[in-house]
Amino acid sequence: MDLVYKHEKPLFCIAAILSAVFWVALTIGTAGFFLIYLPFGFLFFLFAHSAFISHLNGLVVKITI
Repeated sequence: MDLVYKHEKPLFCIAAILSAVFWVALTIGTAGFFLIYLPFGFLFFLFAHSAFISHLNGLVVKITI
């Protein structure tokens, strides 16, 4: 597969290394406490997203011909 940009693969490697360093530093720096709060944050996001979709569906007016 041809890449769009010639520097795409090296930039991806740099981004992957930087993100891995960030996550390792976050895990070590907080002694893993963020791993406890991560599922709660995901659940909050999940319920908020579901509530937003329900709100949008409640505002819909179905028009039939």
